[in-house]
Amino acid sequence: MSSDFRHSHSSIALYKSCPTKWKLSTLDGLVQIGGGGRHDLDYGVAIHAALETLYGEGGTVRRAQEAFIAAYPPDKYPAVLPNWALGKTVRNGWLAIAGYAEHWRDEDSNWEVLEIEKLQDVATEGENSRVVKLDLVIRDKRDGGIYGVDHKTTGKYLDKEYWPQYEPHSQIRGYTRYIKDKWGECAGFIINALSLKHRSKAYTPRKGADRTPLPAGDWFSFGRMIYTPNENMLQLEDANIAYWTDAIEQDVASGKFGYNTAECHKGLFHCEYIALCAPGYTFPRDEELISEWYYQQCREIFNDGDRCRLPKGDHGDQHSTEPREETVASDYMVEDDVVEEAVQ
Repeated sequence: MSSDFRHSHSSIALYKSCPTKWKLSTLDGLVQIGGGGRHDLDYGVAIHAALETLYGEGGTVRRAQEAFIAAYPPDKYPAVLPNWALGKTVRNGWLAIAGYAEHWRDEDSNWEVLEIEKLQDVATEGENSRVVKLDLVIRDKRDGGIYGVDHKTTGKYLDKEYWPQYEPHSQIRGYTRYIKDKWGECAGFIINALSLKHRSKAYTPRKGADRTPLPAGDWFSFGRMIYTPNENMLQLEDANIAYWTDAIEQDVASGKFGYNTAECHKGLFHCEYIALCAPGYTFPRDEELISEWYYQQCREIFNDGDRCRLPKGDHGDQHSTEPREETVASDYMVEDDVVEEAVQ
């Protein structure tokens, strides 16, 4: 039995982290009321909007900066930024966009943009299908090769500990497969990282040739790394995607979802559904009990009458039994990178 969902990399990653969390988010559409953990995600989406504008036709730094502000308005920021995201401020983001354009000006002059932020279907084995959404597909004028590009917004240092996390990496391999199938070849996949950080006090490097004092305050840096999955890696990833997609479909069909307690408390971070799972509540059985902490965003009801279809970014009617009139069918897709970037 196949569900009505097509599965993105992030949807599968969410399920792998905790099937119950996937169910509460994807099937039930439960959103934490006053949830304060969205800053990293919303900030990353805003940076994506800026870069999408910058690489688009007629894109300028000023338009990219305006897109950044429009995607995540300053009045939506938390009053106090999380300790791990002190550099993700409005001003630092605004300046980083200009700094990014200048930093990569020469390199990007060699890029011919072929595709920007385009949602694509990818057929998989059996009846299942999934979706991909690459930030960029480019052709490098120097070697003629076609490359995929994925933007990452992080609060981490772009050092030797940052880059290894992307090998092996399901998203990179899935994107590489898509590019090879559509464009006939893929010379490599580029992780395009923007790090926005905060320095609490002035600092002078003790190592390296540059001893220039670094001032206190917000700062940013940029880095890129190319990954080149071979055909054996892609075949392994095809099997991996089919495996996890089948697992999701089986849970949907049976209505039984396991949970992963390791995801409940991870250092300073807590699963947003902890207030529901800790006392053993379920949805919709305990809807009245959890309404103090969660509401249900829902736009369209599936044929079975008790599940929401949620378009990305929609915060519509809050009850599954009252779908909005004249709704248009839309495929659920977790914003790419939500799992990786939410705490970076």
